[in-house]
Amino acid sequence: MRTLHWKMNLRRGKSNLLTALLVALSAAFLMIYPGFIAGAEAELDAAYDQIEVTGWLINAAGYDDPMIPPQTCDAILETGMIGRWFAYSYVHFNLPDEALEKLAEDPGYEDMSREELLAALELRLSDIGLGTADVLFGVSGADAEVTLQRLKGSIVWLEGYSLADLAGDEAICVLPEESGLALGEEAALILRVLNEDSFTERGEPRMIARFKVVGLYGIPMGGNFTDAAVAYCPLEAMRQTPGADERFQFAIRSFSFALRNSRDVPAFKEALIGLALDRNETVRAAIDDRILQGTVAPIEKNIALLYGVQTLLYALVTGAGFLTCFLFTRARKPEFAVMRMLGQSPLSLMLGALAEQAALCALGLGIGTPLALLVSGGPSTADWRIPALIAACYLAGAATAALLGAHGKPLTLLRRRE
Repeated sequence: MRTLHWKMNLRRGKSNLLTALLVALSAAFLMIYPGFIAGAEAELDAAYDQIEVTGWLINAAGYDDPMIPPQTCDAILETGMIGRWFAYSYVHFNLPDEALEKLAEDPGYEDMSREELLAALELRLSDIGLGTADVLFGVSGADAEVTLQRLKGSIVWLEGYSLADLAGDEAICVLPEESGLALGEEAALILRVLNEDSFTERGEPRMIARFKVVGLYGIPMGGNFTDAAVAYCPLEAMRQTPGADERFQFAIRSFSFALRNSRDVPAFKEALIGLALDRNETVRAAIDDRILQGTVAPIEKNIALLYGVQTLLYALVTGAGFLTCFLFTRARKPEFAVMRMLGQSPLSLMLGALAEQAALCALGLGIGTPLALLVSGGPSTADWRIPALIAACYLAGAATAALLGAHGKPLTLLRRRE
């Protein structure tokens, strides 16, 4: 009886071949398709990894350098989303020699030592003439300020010190050789605030700050301030200088950064909104993510489309598999009726039909799967759930059709019109 069953099945060679080919093509295409999605996602990851998102704080009230509260910069860094960052501040300064010479000419100061004169000078800073000021930059590191980047190769360092120390908090400084100071000496700098609207020329804030000279350079550099000489110290050392907040209302004058992970842009923007840096009347944040958005937006749309098409393909293959098996099995009802009249039970008939479809499905998967592996590059890239899904769809259709086809009396099956 079983041999007769298979002989009857072999007479439908074209239909069986079509079923196997449909299974093979479905398996091959759907096993290859995830590679398209993986390629697009890899392209998206590469875009996020390679495109850097930068930002900075700007003056919301004008074109001058902003007056950024250091606490604002601290809050941005505390988000944990910042990778590289650069900051600097600056104040004007004078070396004290000229002022000390003037002071020593006054009666009562002639016999004082340099330290005694410095102590006396601090008491008279507000009324003594100081002349043209130079500029002291407090920098977060060697790359924080453009002039320092140009002259860093010419700096002669005190043994044990380097550019890296400008990122620390030790009270050290780099001065021009024309300052007359030597490496290792202490520099007593008269710090001043000039050209600020809130101060008059005579009442400008002044103080003496002490730094260890660890670097000297011999190239005349005007920097950002035309003819003024420039000196450098760590930003944190400037911030921690006693009296900086009270006398100078210490502020950071430039703060720029790059995100650690470009995927954090939406969350980082939310953090900036939480810090009111989108609406602050004095300091606001600017983010440059135009290149990133222009690159990733089309890729993300493509990925969404690929996922949508994949879902549609699964639905189409599932429906096609179910319908094909159902129609092929239902078309054999006259054969089922003959087998029933020859004594085969409905259960045996249904299992036989399932075995036939399982064999065709296995044949199709046996053709389509190696083909997909050949095209996609090997087993490591294949999604092995797809053959199982295709097999489940086809066998579900076959089982339903076989159950309906094998059920009923033989004469009824013969009279039933499809």
